[in-house]
Amino acid sequence: MCAIDIINYWRNLDINNDNYLHNDDIDILQNVDQVNLNFQQYVENPNNLFGNNFQLHTGLMPVPYTGNLRDARIYLLMVNPGFHHNDYYSENSVIEYRTALARNLRQENLDENFPFLYLNPQFCHTSGGEYWLKKFNSLIEGLKDRLGNNYSYDNILSLISRNICILELFPYHSINFKLSQRVINNCPSVKRIRQFVDSIINNNERDILIACLRQPNNWGINENNNDHLYILPPHQRQSASLKTSGTLGSMILNRLIEISVK
Repeated sequence: MCAIDIINYWRNLDINNDNYLHNDDIDILQNVDQVNLNFQQYVENPNNLFGNNFQLHTGLMPVPYTGNLRDARIYLLMVNPGFHHNDYYSENSVIEYRTALARNLRQENLDENFPFLYLNPQFCHTSGGEYWLKKFNSLIEGLKDRLGNNYSYDNILSLISRNICILELFPYHSINFKLSQRVINNCPSVKRIRQFVDSIINNNERDILIACLRQPNNWGINENNNDHLYILPPHQRQSASLKTSGTLGSMILNRLIEISVK
């Protein structure tokens, strides 16, 4: 499956609907605990603040990928987009953010400087912005040290944003991820993203790095698949560390420096 196939799959989702479950996923997820709310409905009931950590929030736009899916040079494999109370407010009340999420899902009219939208300083207030700025902090500082005064922080954020794409095994939001193996293996959107990963692993025409940070067994991969594939060791997967003192962080740092000088 090439990029346009999975993009077209998600373009079939009606983002003007109140429920963001893809039609193909409805049957397999019908018995999974989920809530479908907007911001006002969420805050009107304080019980929502203490809900089930494994509950799916289908009133939020799914995020199967973030960044330039077609042209990224580094793909990071995660599990699913997390959840924070702020997600409801940001998505429902900040039109620029909601527009960026929709453009990311449809891979249309991406910001050329910040296709990975969470590194756009404009969205630093969102839970995704906070999470990824923290996750990439060591990488950002490493690039600043290595590239020197030729690169401002804005340049560095853009460099990362233009070259990194996050892929989520499961596209719907939850605080924690816990689904039965039957649901995972039979969920159509999971099958689609697995097929896409398989296609880029086996594409020898592009010089890319694919790094699995979480659950390689559910992604169906091992390091024998490809020389450009790196799987984070088990003891590092909980934190999904990208510190440049570690092997993966160092690999990404060096790859981005190579890209910056070409």
